[in-house]
Amino acid sequence: MSVTTGSGLSWLAMPVSWEAALKVGSYKAVLVLAGSIIEALLVDYFLRNPDPNETDEQLLKAELGPLIARAANAKILSDTTRDLSTVVKLYRNMIHPGREVRTKTAPTKEAAVVARNLLVMIARELADVHARAAGYKADQVLQKIVRDPSIAVVEYIADSMERIERERLFKALPAFEPPSDPEDSTNGIIAVRRCLVRMHAVLKTRVPEELLTTEVGRLREVLAQGSQDDLLHMLEFFEEDLRRLDDKTVEAILKYVLDLFKSGEEAIWRVQGLCGFSFVGRYITRDRLPLLHDALRTYAWKPPPAIILAATSALTSYLEAEILGELRAWMEKPGFAFNQDMKDAVDVPF
Repeated sequence: MSVTTGSGLSWLAMPVSWEAALKVGSYKAVLVLAGSIIEALLVDYFLRNPDPNETDEQLLKAELGPLIARAANAKILSDTTRDLSTVVKLYRNMIHPGREVRTKTAPTKEAAVVARNLLVMIARELADVHARAAGYKADQVLQKIVRDPSIAVVEYIADSMERIERERLFKALPAFEPPSDPEDSTNGIIAVRRCLVRMHAVLKTRVPEELLTTEVGRLREVLAQGSQDDLLHMLEFFEEDLRRLDDKTVEAILKYVLDLFKSGEEAIWRVQGLCGFSFVGRYITRDRLPLLHDALRTYAWKPPPAIILAATSALTSYLEAEILGELRAWMEKPGFAFNQDMKDAVDVPF
């Protein structure tokens, strides 16, 4: 379970394994704990948003039922959540053995599952209320993207964040690794990654220039010390920003990616699955054109498979017209038996 409320209460590392408790039949533990946490969340919210006619002491003595009703009346909780809360209200005081005996209310697995899910619902609804009032937190946005990677709302979310949280999110996005099976989401990992990259692109226009330059500079460290996937993953976020780096680093990155192009289909598929090859053309100047010559020469004397043709189109898609013309002329030189499909791939927009 992974839920964070706007008040800073985080359930990323709860002191209980809910699934383990359910598996071994500790239904009472789940019910009592869920009720206690829900009560704490609501009390925390009302302490931060006090009623002028109520003292803190009065609020701290409030029971769960009235707290839920109050939250629903204030439209802090939805009607659906309020109706489902009957379960936790019924079992909240089961921590007292005498009450359990007198009421003959036995904890059940079904009730425990409802209580666990209700806690998640209430925490998320409180988080949304806080976000509307104070702006979204970085970790809330990451959770939102994992649950619902809708690109349509990224600009709205970015504009709803305070400056500090916006900058925190900008720095966190490239390093964030979404779960392979996102919780509470049927969306694939590709959709989540696409949304992360889109959110990062939107934030680039909303963070200070010096922060963007600093973050792009992390590519130097990844190039020197990171894995192949680390570099390709970073390029997925910063492929349009390499001009903020020194020429030596840009050339090293181009050589690295073009070496993968030369390595064959398996490496090409890996690059295509992350940053892709299309960014390379943005940074091929006349001085760097020999790098592209060397890469394409690898496939000059044999019919290339479709993936290589696609990668070739991508590599050359952002070349300036003059440089593209020089590349085509080079491919026509005697001694280079380029397959016609390979020549055509350079002419076809990616």
